[in-house]
Amino acid sequence: RNDVRQIAVQAQAGVKNGSPDDLHNLIDSKREWFDSGVMEASSELAAVESWLGMARQRQNPSQPPPAPPSPAPGTEDSAPAAPGSDAPVR
Repeated sequence: RNDVRQIAVQAQAGVKNGSPDDLHNLIDSKREWFDSGVMEASSELAAVESWLGMARQRQNPSQPPPAPPSPAPGTEDSAPAAPGSDAPVR
């Protein structure tokens, strides 16, 4: 929290120094800091969502887990193409 409050002070110090590199370094370091925080928060949310899914499954064990979404049309593996066609075989 104090890091966020210090951004304005650090930016003003960079302007007073007259060095654009100081401001660029400040921006880069804060971008890394925020990106790291976003990744950590996303990871924590994924863990909670996983836990909630497991808890729901334990509450109602007779209900099967939801089916995975069906693939988009044309993306499923198919039988090999007829000889002589140029269609790729998956």
